[in-house]
Amino acid sequence: MSPFISRRLSILLVAVLALASVLALAACSDEPEPTVAQITVPTAIATPSAVQTAIPTSSPVPTPEPTAAPTATAPPTPSPTPTATPAPEPTAAPTATAPPTPTPVPTATPTPVPTVTLPDPTKEPIIFSELNWESAQLQNRIAQFIIEYGYGHPTGVVSGSTPILFEGLQRGDIDVTMEVWLPVQKLAWDKARSEGQVLDVGQSLGSSWQSAFVIPAYLQEQYPDLDSVEDLKDPQFRRLFQTAESGDKARLVSCAINWVCERTNAAQIAGYGLEDHVHVVNPTSGGALNDDLYAAYERGEPWLGYQWSTNDPALKLELVRLEEPAYSDECWLTTKACAYEDDTILIAVNPELPLEAPDVVAMLGKWDFDIDAYKAVVKWQDATGVTDSTSAAVWWLESNSALWSEWVTDDAASNVQAALDRGETAAGWSRVITMPRPVPTPAPTATPIPVSTPTQTATPTPVPTATPVPTPTSTPLPDPPSIESFAAIPLTIEDGDSSTLDWTTTGASSVTISGVTVSLPVDGRTLVRPAATTTYTLTAANEAGMEVSESVTITVTYPIVSLDVNGTTILSSIGGASQMSVTASRSDGSSHEVDNSLVEWGSSDPWVATVSQGMVTAVGTGNATITASYGEVEAEVPVSVRISERKYGTVRVLYASPSDREFRSDYSEAISHAIVDLQSWYRRQLGGLTFSLYDATPEWCQMSEPADFYAVGHAWNKVLAAVQHCAPVTSGLSDFVWVIYPEVVEDCDEYHRLGEDGHELGRGGLGLTMVPDLEGLTNPGEYYFCGEGPYLGSLGRWIGGLGHELAHGFGLPHPPGCVPWDPAKCDEQEAWSLMHDGYTVYPVTHLLPSDKEALIRSPFFDGKPTFDRDSIDTLSGPTVRGAVLGPDGESSEGLWVSLIADSFWGWGETVRDGTFEIRLPEGSSGSSILSIHSGDLGDCGWRGYYGPGGFTTQRNRATSVEVGGANVTDIEIRLPVSADRLCNRQSTSTIRGIMTTPDGQPVEGVWLWVVGAADLGVSTDSRGGFSIEVPDGSYGLLLDLGDRVVGWYDGQGITADPSEAAVLEVAGEDIEDIEIRLPAKPEDLPCVAWCS
Repeated sequence: MSPFISRRLSILLVAVLALASVLALAACSDEPEPTVAQITVPTAIATPSAVQTAIPTSSPVPTPEPTAAPTATAPPTPSPTPTATPAPEPTAAPTATAPPTPTPVPTATPTPVPTVTLPDPTKEPIIFSELNWESAQLQNRIAQFIIEYGYGHPTGVVSGSTPILFEGLQRGDIDVTMEVWLPVQKLAWDKARSEGQVLDVGQSLGSSWQSAFVIPAYLQEQYPDLDSVEDLKDPQFRRLFQTAESGDKARLVSCAINWVCERTNAAQIAGYGLEDHVHVVNPTSGGALNDDLYAAYERGEPWLGYQWSTNDPALKLELVRLEEPAYSDECWLTTKACAYEDDTILIAVNPELPLEAPDVVAMLGKWDFDIDAYKAVVKWQDATGVTDSTSAAVWWLESNSALWSEWVTDDAASNVQAALDRGETAAGWSRVITMPRPVPTPAPTATPIPVSTPTQTATPTPVPTATPVPTPTSTPLPDPPSIESFAAIPLTIEDGDSSTLDWTTTGASSVTISGVTVSLPVDGRTLVRPAATTTYTLTAANEAGMEVSESVTITVTYPIVSLDVNGTTILSSIGGASQMSVTASRSDGSSHEVDNSLVEWGSSDPWVATVSQGMVTAVGTGNATITASYGEVEAEVPVSVRISERKYGTVRVLYASPSDREFRSDYSEAISHAIVDLQSWYRRQLGGLTFSLYDATPEWCQMSEPADFYAVGHAWNKVLAAVQHCAPVTSGLSDFVWVIYPEVVEDCDEYHRLGEDGHELGRGGLGLTMVPDLEGLTNPGEYYFCGEGPYLGSLGRWIGGLGHELAHGFGLPHPPGCVPWDPAKCDEQEAWSLMHDGYTVYPVTHLLPSDKEALIRSPFFDGKPTFDRDSIDTLSGPTVRGAVLGPDGESSEGLWVSLIADSFWGWGETVRDGTFEIRLPEGSSGSSILSIHSGDLGDCGWRGYYGPGGFTTQRNRATSVEVGGANVTDIEIRLPVSADRLCNRQSTSTIRGIMTTPDGQPVEGVWLWVVGAADLGVSTDSRGGFSIEVPDGSYGLLLDLGDRVVGWYDGQGITADPSEAAVLEVAGEDIEDIEIRLPAKPEDLPCVAWCS
């Protein structure tokens, strides 16, 4: 029921209840019973138009106003009724005369009132991110109004900073964010999108320029050849912007102090070669930047500076962007001598919203509120003085129904228009939600409105007529003075420098400025030299003594006179590190700690110690001097590296992270597990001989540039250069074979990938290999590359890849007949060797006899594994014991059980009765997991993990084993089938099922990928059925429509979150009767991955 109808019924109910109350009281009272004519129904009930006027949307039911006034005439005598005793007539006022017979009033024709659809209070509100800028808040208000009245969903908002709100969107506390700015939020967006935590459903504000150097349009009209940043080197154009402050350079107003763009713009100016041509002024705030532009624009003066497309002046003023070289990733990551990348502004939703409110998501997908629409709103606000986003949203909806009605269904458009005609407001505009999202509660039951007893009408009292008092004639006052502009140029100065105060006024006869003692004109400028940050207040007065004031603050900064570098200066191990901190002291005696990223660091001898953002890392023995430069000041600190015992080994492993990535323990653990596993495999291949390790835990190296830098160009050379500050990495014959695991995902359009341009991944003949397979080691079944995937396969494939590339580092080539492929020369033994395709089925692969001979003669194979069979018996730490059994309790002999932890590891082999023992180094303590693999049995590859029920193929479901002071015993690993069957690669079972629409109709032509089995998939037939054979293992099902992935099977329907996907355990028996019921027809399902 609409609020309009419900309010009419409420008023009628009040009147009827009032009548009933009076009649009831009369029956019980000795007083005369009132006539029916005395019970007055409010006249607002008579016509719908009166109701619309008299009853505000959010007000309670109004009470009737008194009908008598002191000078009113007596009302007409009511007609008697057969059942009622006439009540005495009211006494007329002394001066009143009897009224004439009333003329009948014609009955008004009711005016139809539009029906308004209200939000359904039983639905959970759709929550918007209340970002702290105007365009996003305006779009929230427009969308909320449409959603509430067009689709009946309640709405609400959550306020906060951009990162906090984006986290809320990922968690599901927030449903919609109307503005996700790319490339500013690119890293966070790409990560959340790849993990299925967010979806983009449309764009807002269109694609617009992000930031640029601009001039007023009127200036460009006067000087049409002034159209690029390069023109600022021309003296005739540079002269336009010269001031006393800038000297012979052009004054350029850049980004506000301490904003990110302050450093970015400085780099652009240097890249353009403009440092000798422009004098840069950095305002204290964004508001000060805008004020500076507005002041020049109002006076029609030349102005050169920085703006962005959605900033207030850029929306209101006619500005011209100076041409700059086109943006490119390579330019931006190096010199920045190019334009900012244009913005893309996405509308993002939580993946649950398409399932809960597909109609809303469809509307957002058609959203077309571009930058011109926003400019129109800003100009309307500027013209009317209305600044709140709610009023602006209603104005825009009322003025643009032809546009927004294209986004919505016909019914929704009618509902929204009815709400606008009715003057409704959206309840969600003031509904502020806190995170995490509260559980919705049922709507409260309405409480009946109490009805009061009617009161007697009072006898009017005459009011004496007042004697008129003559009004004195007043002299008109003059208009008050106004301050047209008041600015300080520059707003920020160093101690001892000066600034110019500039002002213009209208209607003023005198002007004073606080702190300025000289006589001042009503329009003018004066030089000031404040000793500290000072606020100057200009007061303008006219002859009538009317005053107006305005203030401006000049910030005084004090130069840095010294730096103090603190931190540990003696390091005792290779790879040991010390974090330095820098304290800057200023000329006024104050001091503050400096962000290390703003300091320029250096080392006098990078072969002794390197430094990156204050982190000093020991590389070799000796002494080095670390320098820290900040501004014009530099400090030095000596560092000594004294190593009492140097580790020695053959293979040295680096895990290298870009500057914008943190250390990840799961990456480090996976690399460690892989290299130790390879030690064991090589030992079995070479009869007990294997390579040595410098350290089984990889050394971590933080590179100097962000990930995007290494994703383009010659990535191999960039990574190799970047790790030099951590270790003296070289190729060729040396003390080490180097393995580098860079956390780098290259640009998919780049030709020069790792391994191209003449470089193989394990290139160098001897000594160096680079393996970018970290995701494969940590997520073997869900590895994505270039937006494609998951690339399915076992963990063994990725360990085998390291073994293959490491063998190149030892000097092994590909089999000569296999590269290029020649089936006449490449037999099966060569084709499935480690140095060809055998790495994909590791550990079920082998070394060729020629490879073994080369390694035995190699200088790299004269050592023992970190923990070989001989040394295991000497370990004195805790012991982990257990057994590996088949499904019927039979023993499983010859399997390897590996214990994996952050800081320790070990393994054991099952004997005849299936038992195993893992001995660990002294001091081993913490959480670990157990993995089971085939060892020397042969042909089944990587096996799985100790998990719930005894066994799982998924690492993230492995059961944690706590290792400490006491031994761990009675571990029972129960295999789902016998070990022999697990090792039979031909053993398969069948997964069968059917796919239907919400109403039970079969769905044909949807492709199902089997997640966890390489290249296995099947399409549903005309009956919606599917059937596919898979090896024993753990799998998921992914639904692919060809142009997009729409979800994962979750046990009943589909889910957009892969972590909620159902796991199908195949262990020797078919899985039947799977029913996948879609929430909508396939063509209506939104994309959740691989969106084209």
